[in-house]
Amino acid sequence: MSKTPNFDKKINDLLSETQAGEKTDSLTGENWRMTEREITLFRDFNVPPLKTSPETFVKKFLPLMTAYSWWWNKHAETGKPLLTYIHPHTKYKIISDDEWHARDFSLIHQDLFIEHSFFNQLFNLATSVPLSAYKNVEKPVNSIARISLGDEDSYFVEGCQSKRCFYCTDSFNIEDSAEVCWSDHVNNSYNVLRSHNISGCRVVRESRECLSSLFIFDCRNCEFCFMSWNQRNKKYLFRNEQLTPEEWHRRLAEIDFGDFDVFDKYYQEFFAKLNSETIWPENFNDKCQNSTGEYLEKTLNCERSWYCDGAKNSYFGLWDNFGSENNALGCHPGSSHCYGNAAAFNCQNCLFNYFAIRCQNCEYCIECYDCENCFGCVGLKRKKFCILNKQYSEDEYWKVLDELKCVMLDRGEYGKSLPLKFSLTPFSSSSFDLGFSQSEKTSEQLEAFDFEPSLDGAFGDWTNKTFYQIENLPKKIDEINDEWLGRAIISTDYQRPFTILKPELAFYKKLRLPARREHFIKRIEEMWKTLNKLEQEEKFCLRCQKKITVAKNTAYPQRKIFCRECYLSYLETK
Repeated sequence: MSKTPNFDKKINDLLSETQAGEKTDSLTGENWRMTEREITLFRDFNVPPLKTSPETFVKKFLPLMTAYSWWWNKHAETGKPLLTYIHPHTKYKIISDDEWHARDFSLIHQDLFIEHSFFNQLFNLATSVPLSAYKNVEKPVNSIARISLGDEDSYFVEGCQSKRCFYCTDSFNIEDSAEVCWSDHVNNSYNVLRSHNISGCRVVRESRECLSSLFIFDCRNCEFCFMSWNQRNKKYLFRNEQLTPEEWHRRLAEIDFGDFDVFDKYYQEFFAKLNSETIWPENFNDKCQNSTGEYLEKTLNCERSWYCDGAKNSYFGLWDNFGSENNALGCHPGSSHCYGNAAAFNCQNCLFNYFAIRCQNCEYCIECYDCENCFGCVGLKRKKFCILNKQYSEDEYWKVLDELKCVMLDRGEYGKSLPLKFSLTPFSSSSFDLGFSQSEKTSEQLEAFDFEPSLDGAFGDWTNKTFYQIENLPKKIDEINDEWLGRAIISTDYQRPFTILKPELAFYKKLRLPARREHFIKRIEEMWKTLNKLEQEEKFCLRCQKKITVAKNTAYPQRKIFCRECYLSYLETK
């Protein structure tokens, strides 16, 4: 028996009139084709048909998700500085994680006014209830971390499980490494992106089971390789040339990677070759069945999805990992039957939430844990039958909810993701660039919340600090001593001060690498921007000329791409 009969009838009437075929995107004005699968999804999730393309829908909520963001903000009550991912120019209040989990925010609630914009009422609540500054899953030890999965002695790590690491994101089982992104089982390595089981390596892309190698792309089970790509089960390659162990070590010893100019020369050469000489596969999907998209592993029946591992029946899923099933148009790690969530972890039957954890049947909630049957709530834990954090009886809840969803549907609110004024960080620092390229109209079309990142002391208090220009930092690692530690260093192209940490300098000296000459956030942003995007385009296989659909890559627009069959054939000849 339906608990929201009036709303359900309205949805059913809408969908009865909806037909597959050409549509006009209400936001971009571009044409797109609604499919029968999409209409089936609307019915399954009891939501109105999209007025934009699915891709535009994703574009609308992706800026809500922060990228690798670190800002100085202040504790809402004490004014104590907190390093967080929530920018101080937003209207959000923040407190530490321990304080947040110890409090009951149901005491902060508001009455619902049906006739007023629901999103405005929710925003007023969201900016009244403090948010947790770090959202750590496991409490980090002696670390600067957010969304920590268990970090020890690590600095500026995000979504990681790490030990003694620096400037890493979305990586697991990593140790004694720096600048590791979207990777796992990495140790004693530097500048690693989308790679697995890597040890003693420097500058690695799309590789697995590799040891003691430098500047490698798409290599498997390789050891002692330098400036090599598209290799399998090789040792002692130097620019893809086979050498003896003695000759390989002799040549490598002639290169002083501790000199910034030397290292940077090879760094720039390597990325130039990724755009001109290496062969890229049609996609980097592995062990997938009936699935389309990019960066998929062990997926089944997933369509237009991105960076998913073990997902089933996902449609436009982003980061649908940890056994997620039957989700659409959102980020749903470990969740099932969820739709349109900017972030929903281990949830069931949830729609349009923004950071929900282990929730069921919740909609338009923000940072709620273990809640059930809640609508438009913020910061609740283990609650049921709440609207705007106000407690209702079960019968009253369903009656009010039915009326509210009908009015929201009539106003065109229900079925949309949260407006971008809910963003925690400026648009330019959001996750949008991960999935899509930008045009001059992008920010305006999305009604993005963007502003100058330096506002309101977000870069920190550098009062009475002497700023040192990056040009004065020695380029050779041997010439950098402890006098440089803690100094306020600034570069001309990225006007945000940074400093070099003592354990960081020790790491560079140990691995014989030059100290970074740019803010660590810029380096990570540059790595992220080299990823294949959620956005797709048509290309032709360079070998057989078959038309293929591939993920766009704005960093390597001229890369050489083989279809999967030609790519596998090519590897056999290497």
